[in-house]
Amino acid sequence: MKKFYAWYQKHITGAIFTGLLLGILTGLLLADRFTPILTVTGVIGGIYMNALNMMIFPMVFCSIVMGICSIGNAKTTGKITGYSMIFFLCTTAIASAVGIIIPRLIRLGKGVHFEMATSDIQATEMTSILDTIKNLIPSNPVKAFAEGNMLQVLVFAVVVGFTLIAVGEKGQPLLNVIDSLNEVCLKVISTVMYFTPIGVFCTIVPVVEANGTKTIVSLATQLIILYVAFYGFAIVVYGGAVKLIGKTSPVKFFKAIMPAA
Repeated sequence: MKKFYAWYQKHITGAIFTGLLLGILTGLLLADRFTPILTVTGVIGGIYMNALNMMIFPMVFCSIVMGICSIGNAKTTGKITGYSMIFFLCTTAIASAVGIIIPRLIRLGKGVHFEMATSDIQATEMTSILDTIKNLIPSNPVKAFAEGNMLQVLVFAVVVGFTLIAVGEKGQPLLNVIDSLNEVCLKVISTVMYFTPIGVFCTIVPVVEANGTKTIVSLATQLIILYVAFYGFAIVVYGGAVKLIGKTSPVKFFKAIMPAA
């Protein structure tokens, strides 16, 4: 059994793509003939997504707090945070420009009519930049976690992290609790990830069944082009940043991040 788990961990990406392909084939060939397939895949897919979302926000909170506290002092942490924000804003601006140019060059979406498998999604009201800034600080952190407000969770984590650095030894018990919670979150997420091939299969079947062959083929063609753009962006922008700013070999960098990717 241990050998199987070791093999499965090493080949889980291939298993995920296999689940994706099987889900597409099932949605195209079987789902409209056997209605129980849609019911079963819908239930299992929902369970998978709920299990994945269950630990996302606690894990993000704990990881950020532990990352800030591991640096050791507020001055160094603030400096690293500032540089990180500048880097993030610059790469986001470049990514946004690529995201505007590439779809127009390939005429993305022309002739594609894509339907969701379910229709219980409501549009989110647009807010101004000032409202976004004002709402960054959560008046109720528990509510931020409950509503899945990632920005407020991030800000709350940063505030707690810097505060734990400021209070020193008195904050160590809380830091130990957060560290333990972080390990629990990582364990739960990693366990759920073992079921990702099944989750991908179950979530893709209803989508494919609702849209049909023509739409899926057209969408897949354009997604391939976009993924080429994604990889090109990663190689040029991130590889260039690693080489010029980090003074490190891009090849070594990409090899190191490949397991996470």
